[in-house]
Formats: sequence, structure tokens, C-alpha cells
Amino acid sequence: MLDMKFIRANLERVREGARWKRIEVDLDRLVELDDLRKVNFAEVEELRNRSKVAGKEIAKLQGPEKQAAIDALGKIPDQIGALDDQWKSLKPEFDSLLALVPQPPDPEVPHGLDDT
Repeated sequence: MLDMKFIRANLERVREGARWKRIEVDLDRLVELDDLRKVNFAEVEELRNRSKVAGKEIAKLQGPEKQAAIDALGKIPDQIGALDDQWKSLKPEFDSLLALVPQPPDPEVPHGLDDT
């Protein structure tokens, strides 16, 4: 299985290799799903970071501000869970597309109708 970094860096070579091997794979959708994965991961990490920072800041707050910060902090796990669920629903499609991507043939390999 090819790494997404390699696929992104060599997208046209991979696309041409799949065409030469007569393997239909939607590389544009694969890249789109990878972009969604990256955005999802970044949002989860931002929420986790915000949670850590908020936890420290809550100790410094008083009264209604403190309660509002606690309420906001309590919503973060639900937001992370929603993002995780969103990715879990897309991951099977991502994995199946990634598994279809063939290794590009060496440029010196002649083109033909079959393996011979």
C-alpha cells in the first residue's frame, strides 16, 4: 500500500500508473478524504488543547464566568466525539480507495494489454 504523502507528491505518476494497469481508482476522492482527515485531526487536537488550557484558566475564574467556562469545557468531549464519529463514517471509504491504489510501474516497463 502506498503512503498518502507519496501519492500526493506523485499524484500524476500514480494516476498514470493506475491507468496503465487498468485499475480504476478515484484519486481525487482519495485526496479529498485525506484533506478531510487532516482537518478533522487538526480540529480534534485544537479542542484537546483548548480543554487543557481551559482547565488551567478555570481555577483563576470566579462566579458566573467560572460556571460558563465549566459549561463550555463540558461540551468539548461531545465535540471531539462528533468529530471522531464523522471520521469513522468516512474511514472505510478512505481505506478501500487507498487499498486500490497500485504501485506505479517503472518508466522502463513497456505498455501492453496484459502482464506479458
